[in-house]
Amino acid sequence: MDAIARAASYRNAPLSEPFEIQFRRGRGEQSPLWLWEHPREGDKYYLGADAARGNLDPDGTAKGDFSAAVCWNGNTGNQAFTFAARLGVEEFAWTINALARHYNRALVNVEQTGGDGSQVNKLLRDKYRYPNLYGWKGKDDKRYKRIGVALGWETTYRSRQKMLIVFREFVRPIDPGATHGFLKVRDKRLVQQMGLCMRDDLTVRWEIRRGHDDIFVAAAIAAVALDQYPPPKIAGQSRRLLESEEEEGRMPLEYDSEPLARMREKWSVHTGVKKPKVEDRLAGVW
Repeated sequence: MDAIARAASYRNAPLSEPFEIQFRRGRGEQSPLWLWEHPREGDKYYLGADAARGNLDPDGTAKGDFSAAVCWNGNTGNQAFTFAARLGVEEFAWTINALARHYNRALVNVEQTGGDGSQVNKLLRDKYRYPNLYGWKGKDDKRYKRIGVALGWETTYRSRQKMLIVFREFVRPIDPGATHGFLKVRDKRLVQQMGLCMRDDLTVRWEIRRGHDDIFVAAAIAAVALDQYPPPKIAGQSRRLLESEEEEGRMPLEYDSEPLARMREKWSVHTGVKKPKVEDRLAGVW
């Protein structure tokens, strides 16, 4: 689908549901929003956002990175959209809130480093009351499977390596003859920034040596959110393994002897109280 742009709207007003977003065709590749998929009912979406200052030179020429957002469909792996523009924090937060609510209340992961991302998260939480913000998932959270208390993604040396490894695994083809991994990249700008990501064999680090990385970082932290909070395999179906014997078609368990008696006999053999039976196939096997 060709690039499209969002219609002008009153961004100073808090956006709450129900609401309607209208799209209009934009200025080709100069449009801030490139869209490939409208939200599909029942699918879970993951949005990564990298906020930038959007500075301008005195002559009006833009410089620096864009404020960028990338959204993935967590059920199909399709890239839903890319948003990239030089916006202030207030305007970027409004845009993220609107797009994320439109995409089935997507899980939003905002990059925190630099201060701008923290302000975007604060606006989403306090001003717009956005209900589905990414919670940092560290070692303690993994053990107890709880959503982290801290909001957003903090880029450090270790977390950056984790982010890049997770994203690489999502986009790398696994099956023989496959042209892509689970995540299907549609944005050629993202492909270009992915090509600039290099691995330093001396320090075993992944980093972008030159050029912009705004769209790449947004796509990668959205992939991290997908990796840590994946959608159910089948929408509406319970993921509990022990649900119903009739539905699962489980084979009945049959024993030649009572399990408790069998365990006692094997323990007696192990401790030397009894000698193993010659005909016992499992004698001495533990």
